[in-house]
Amino acid sequence: MALALNQLMKALDVKPALAAGHSAGAAILARMSLDGYIAPAALMSLNGALLGLRGLPRHIFSPIAKVMASCPAVSYLFAWRAADPALVKRMLRDTGSTLDAKGIELYSRLAAKPGPCRRSARDDGKLGFGTTRTPAAAPQAAIVFGCHR
Repeated sequence: MALALNQLMKALDVKPALAAGHSAGAAILARMSLDGYIAPAALMSLNGALLGLRGLPRHIFSPIAKVMASCPAVSYLFAWRAADPALVKRMLRDTGSTLDAKGIELYSRLAAKPGPCRRSARDDGKLGFGTTRTPAAAPQAAIVFGCHR
């Protein structure tokens, strides 16, 4: 995911002055910093998913997540369910996300496609911090702001 975001930023010819990420987005930005893809003046983590699950949940949820991530049917099922705008609004609200109508529409359009859902689930847990994280059903996004060319 860090490599893909780096390639996008190169294509757009942007270099972040500051970087902020939520959940796995924070871990992706940290990985990008460690790999030298970005060199922001500051990196902010909002509830960053930098550590994996511990104890019994790690032994239960991690294998289940790996099976789900490897099964294409799961991303198609999620995308099918994400076609319901009410479900997407509820999911965003329940995760504490606040988006305007356009943001909800764009998120809904992305989540209703199985490809990004499948890539997100497959790539999660490979952030290079020596832990395995449970993949999220929804696509993860890193927020990069304060960009300059």
